[in-house]
Amino acid sequence: FTAEDLAAVMSDLQGLAAAVGSLPMIEGELLDRIIRIIFPGIADLKLKEMRSEIDDHVKGRSEDKEMARESGMLGNQVALDQSEQKTAVAVVAASQATS
Repeated sequence: FTAEDLAAVMSDLQGLAAAVGSLPMIEGELLDRIIRIIFPGIADLKLKEMRSEIDDHVKGRSEDKEMARESGMLGNQVALDQSEQKTAVAVVAASQATS
């Protein structure tokens, strides 16, 4: 990866992380896959710590979205989430193409 590639992937990753919560299992797996692609050869212990961080974040966002749904405040968030999930799929594809 070039520095520019990494910056773009991180920006997309942060956007995805901000939008997670609608499909927690899928989104957690996708974030984990992206991390594994970005950091090839990283120690298993570090990957386990990162996965724990991903799981905690996705769980918190999922709970937040569920509370918003229950209170009727979710609005257009679902459409935004779907758009950002498509971006995440593109990030994974681009990452695989450059690795």
